Amino acid sequence: MGVVDAVIGGLDDSWSLFAVGLGTAGVTLAWKLWRMQQRRPILEEEPVVQHYLPSRSSSPTLPILTVAKKKPPR
Repeated sequence: MGVVDAVIGGLDDSWSLFAVGLGTAGVTLAWKLWRMQQRRPILEEEPVVQHYLPSRSSSPTLPILTVAKKKPPR
């Protein structure tokens, strides 16, 4: 937004708008650079492996179901 104000103010000879735009852009840039310097480096941790299912089932296996064939009515 500040850069747009500066461009509009510079093109239309509105020096107050140009100054406000440059000031806004400058403050924003300085704030972002300051915030980047304040960040602490992120320590890389080992990825945690999550197992949603156990490797073996603790319950016995279920019997295989079969469909009984029905004889058609005569």
